[in-house]
Parts: sequence; structure tokens; C-alpha cells
Amino acid sequence: MDSTSLADLVDLLDGLLQLGAAALSLTTAVVVARADRRRDD
Repeated sequence: MDSTSLADLVDLLDGLLQLGAAALSLTTAVVVARADRRRDD
């Protein structure tokens, strides 16, 4: 396996991981905001 393609794969995986973490934190924030709004009603 070519070392450059391996490095590219690691970069891609790292990017996907960060994207997933950002999506997860965003989803959590939305869920918490909805729960707070429901509690206020």
C-alpha cells in the first residue's frame, strides 16, 4: 500500500470523525433546547 494514500485515508477518517462529533454535539444541543422549551410550557 502506498504511504501517501494511507496518509490521505487517515486524514479522511479524521475529517469524518470531526464531522460526526460536530453533528452529535449539534443534535444534543437541539434535543436539550427542545426539552427546555417543553418544560417551560
